[in-house]
Amino acid sequence: MIRKFLGRIFRFNRRGSVTLEFVTIIPLLLIMILFIAQFFVAGMAVVETEVTLRDTVRYAAEIGDEKKAKKWGLNRFDATGYYDMESLKVEIKDEEVIATSRTRIEWLFTSAAPFHYRSTVKAPVID
Repeated sequence: MIRKFLGRIFRFNRRGSVTLEFVTIIPLLLIMILFIAQFFVAGMAVVETEVTLRDTVRYAAEIGDEKKAKKWGLNRFDATGYYDMESLKVEIKDEEVIATSRTRIEWLFTSAAPFHYRSTVKAPVID
């Protein structure tokens, strides 16, 4: 008797199961797409920062002028609306060039505070 009663209560309505799956899967799929897009933008910002730092250090090692290298590096960085190089510091000391940068990366789909990526690259001065 209890088994029959529970069977009536928990009987599955197969006609609505597809709708339930659709309503559950679509938001999860949307969140996954947004996460992948944010991850892609952050990856592009990191790659752009590393390439700019590498080229700036090489340029500074060749010419030996910190100010020109900093200006050149800031102009070389290809900023978008989603990421931007906030600071670039180039130092030449002890026959070594050190470049440090800070890149601001915006969140794509929220108005939260941006997050930052910092990196430092070193290279010997070319005589």
